[in-house]
Amino acid sequence: MKEINKVLFSFPEYWEQGTLLKSKVIDDLREYRTNLIEALLAKDDIQTAYSIKVGNNLVFKIDEFVAMLRFKNYWENSYTRFRNEVGLTSEGKYLKYDSDVMLDFPYKDCILEGGMTTEDVGKKELYYHRELAREEIDVMLSRKVLTNIKKYDEQGEQELTGIGEKDNLIIKGNNLIALHSIKDRYAGLVKMIYIDPPYFFKEKKRKRCVCLQFKFPYV
Repeated sequence: MKEINKVLFSFPEYWEQGTLLKSKVIDDLREYRTNLIEALLAKDDIQTAYSIKVGNNLVFKIDEFVAMLRFKNYWENSYTRFRNEVGLTSEGKYLKYDSDVMLDFPYKDCILEGGMTTEDVGKKELYYHRELAREEIDVMLSRKVLTNIKKYDEQGEQELTGIGEKDNLIIKGNNLIALHSIKDRYAGLVKMIYIDPPYFFKEKKRKRCVCLQFKFPYV
């Protein structure tokens, strides 16, 4: 673990007041952060323990490395990671001690297209799978041209000469597509987003999972 810490010390974002943020390291490993993996495999001891050679390439054993990070505290001063008790485990962790949980819901691996016109009311919800329908998602979330733009102030409608960063925008249409169209321009400037999904707990036409899936790509 000392060798691993030496590597991770070069990544200050993984530390908070001297404590290693294991969950952040694990998340980045799951996302295949290349500079992190390269730094780890540059250490011979880590490379030997957590990689295999396939041809001229090294394959990083991410699952084994993640398991070590998760259970290291349990293994300290012990010859086994199994406690002196019988109990149910998930991924090697006793359920009653495991706080690493995740909310799953129907269609979590999809993006809800949504709709913003009266013709869309009551129609069947359309989902795109993030892997199988990647082309459709890329087209849907690509930047679009906003048309029919008008500008108003306290005096009424004014001639449009440009849109400034301090102007308030009211966009009519599919707001998920609109957000993806303007996100590059307003990146880092937005302090809060208020999301008002079309869901009411007494309305039986929409399932609760639709509400969650509606919020997911926005957040």
